[in-house]
Amino acid sequence: MIPKECKRLAEVDFPIAVVSKHSAREKSIRHGHPSTLHLWWARRPLAACRAMLMALLLPDPCDAECPEEFRAAARNTLLGKHGHPRRWESEVCTAEGLRKALLEFIGDFANWDNSANTDYLAVARALIKAAHPDETPLVVDPFAGGGSIPLEALRLGCEAFASDLNPVACLKVMLEDIPRHGPELAEELRRVGGEIKKQAEKELAEFYPKDPDGAVPIAYLWARTVRCESPNCGAEIPLMRSFWLCKKANRKRALRYRIIKPSPSGRGCREAAGEGYHGPHVLPKEHLEFARSLRKQQTDAETKMWYLLRDRRLAGRKFRRQHAFPPYVIDFYCHEASLVIEIDGGQHTEQRRYDEARTKHLEERGLKVLRFWNNEVLQDTEAVLESIWNDLQSPSPPTPLPEGEGSVPRVEFEVFEPKNEKEVPDGTVTRAKATCLCCNIVLPPERVRAQLSEQRGGADVIFDPSPRPSPKGRGRSAEQECLRL
Repeated sequence: MIPKECKRLAEVDFPIAVVSKHSAREKSIRHGHPSTLHLWWARRPLAACRAMLMALLLPDPCDAECPEEFRAAARNTLLGKHGHPRRWESEVCTAEGLRKALLEFIGDFANWDNSANTDYLAVARALIKAAHPDETPLVVDPFAGGGSIPLEALRLGCEAFASDLNPVACLKVMLEDIPRHGPELAEELRRVGGEIKKQAEKELAEFYPKDPDGAVPIAYLWARTVRCESPNCGAEIPLMRSFWLCKKANRKRALRYRIIKPSPSGRGCREAAGEGYHGPHVLPKEHLEFARSLRKQQTDAETKMWYLLRDRRLAGRKFRRQHAFPPYVIDFYCHEASLVIEIDGGQHTEQRRYDEARTKHLEERGLKVLRFWNNEVLQDTEAVLESIWNDLQSPSPPTPLPEGEGSVPRVEFEVFEPKNEKEVPDGTVTRAKATCLCCNIVLPPERVRAQLSEQRGGADVIFDPSPRPSPKGRGRSAEQECLRL
């Protein structure tokens, strides 16, 4: 047992220049080095750990308190009784010569080429055993990190205890599997890795279903979405500022989309002809013609109501007259408020049933319906306008999702390699507004916020009106609002 008063070799001398040279060389070694098993950004070089451990575990032969038994055992070990070449026959006879021989051996053992040499390992373990003959020394590393110090302690024949606050840092393979399996570790890792891969593929199969062509996806692109609130659309809008995936040279990748619109029969979908999903081809021709004819044949009540609603005269809201909403044509429609105004004239039973079915159909699609009689509009105009005004001031509920995937258009994406910037479509989010890819309707910020807040899991949506510098240094105006998801 080394007395407490005896200094360790590291306290008096250390071959720092030689060990530093071997440590720097070790950084470029990749084949067969344990660091390739588990990358860690602050891993200590094995050469430095191995050399410093020996210098701390061995006593200084020149110290007066150094046990004579250690000097004798160290001389015999270094003179070749454990397979090491006889190099210090003329030096180890004195304490100073023995110290020099130990330091030279530590420097040689720091060399990566000698780290796995059986002769060097045998001499190193014999020296540690000579310094601690009664019990195996215990090396404790409470901040083990990648495990370099505990690994070298095990190789020197010591017991090691390692811990780290980060469970990822200290690798089990470094401390347990390497000593257990030795040269067969590589094959054992392949076997265990194959079992883990099979088990992972089995557990993740439901999240990565195969495509119709048999291809297996390896990753998904995720984006928050809102629903288009146009009565004629209802498509899902992915909130994406840009469709670029990579702009590196020779690796340019982006997303492009195509619009799949519902078939006329309502069974399945078909690809839309042309870009977008907006215009006369969206609605049946007979509905458009019928709407145009109604505009030319308005009743007195409808004419008066249109005079009061047109040109944003009421609450600054835009209204449309005789708006086609298959299978109906509604009298007045405000998209911003999801509000429908109907002017009724008939009062017989069949007309009431028709109006009730019509109202139900519209309300199921998230629209609020206000009905007024002709005489109310003509004789009690102020009360009618006050009722409409109150509904325009109250926030409209979010539009419910349309029933059935085949009833609304949808967007399909694919990855492609663009040749220039013009081939990549614009994003869907600009200044906190969301643009529908199918019908080009723009959802205002308050509607985007309302839908996100209603989604499952909540939404921390921040509309930041403060200026934010652009990547190229161009500032943003204070009026621009940034939607940060």
